[in-house]
Amino acid sequence: MIRQKLPDIRLDIVGGGVTEKLRSLASADKSIRLLGYVDDPLPYIQKASVFIVPLRSGSGTRLKILGAISAGKAIVTTSIGCEGIVGDNGKHFIVADNPYECSDSVVKVINNPIMREALGSNARALVTSNYNWKTITDGLNKIYARFFAICANN
Repeated sequence: MIRQKLPDIRLDIVGGGVTEKLRSLASADKSIRLLGYVDDPLPYIQKASVFIVPLRSGSGTRLKILGAISAGKAIVTTSIGCEGIVGDNGKHFIVADNPYECSDSVVKVINNPIMREALGSNARALVTSNYNWKTITDGLNKIYARFFAICANN
């Protein structure tokens, strides 16, 4: 769907867990590169016009999306892809939960450099204010203080 609107687009897929269906699609399409696990994903993130996180299921920490946010990238993701991350749809990233919304959003972000820059800048500001070590450790210290207060009262 994206290539219908952007015929020269290239997709780099970084990470493990590639399905056989995706391998088959990529082998038949030279514009899709399956890179698999890489030691340092940052160069790929920096080169990308848009960082796509199309998760439909999963759990755990969203470190890859936080990495893209800290690199100031425009991001198109699903609700599950940004689950647990404090941020606003349309300001820090674009949430698109079906293939049509996702492809339309990717095309829109690629074709609109002002929007792409604003999403990236807002995302970077979000991570520097909410996901820095001081904020994280202050939050953990509050949790530990509550825990020890409960233990002391029992």
